[in-house]
Amino acid sequence: MSKREGGETMIEETIRAVKEAEAKADETVAEAKRKADEILTENEKRIQALRDRTKADMAKAAREAKDREEADGRDQLLAADQESAKEADRIRAEAASKKEDAVDAVIRALI
Repeated sequence: MSKREGGETMIEETIRAVKEAEAKADETVAEAKRKADEILTENEKRIQALRDRTKADMAKAAREAKDREEADGRDQLLAADQESAKEADRIRAEAASKKEDAVDAVIRALI
């Protein structure tokens, strides 16, 4: 084999090695892209799950707050109703005593 043939063989081997390295690098890049896509997809799923859970938690908290407010409103209405009933009883009792005084005054005036 001549020097020229030996040199050409060496160049061919170098070119082949470079092409193999480029192919391997292309495969590595493709694998990295695939893994990145998988990670992005998984993260999107996690984000959506977090959004859904947060939305559900907020809706539950809002329902609970509404229920508490409604219960407080019912309690306030009941207390007001009871207070009104007491006031009505007091006014009736006062009116009854004034009625007797008025009847007595009319009778005295007629006599």
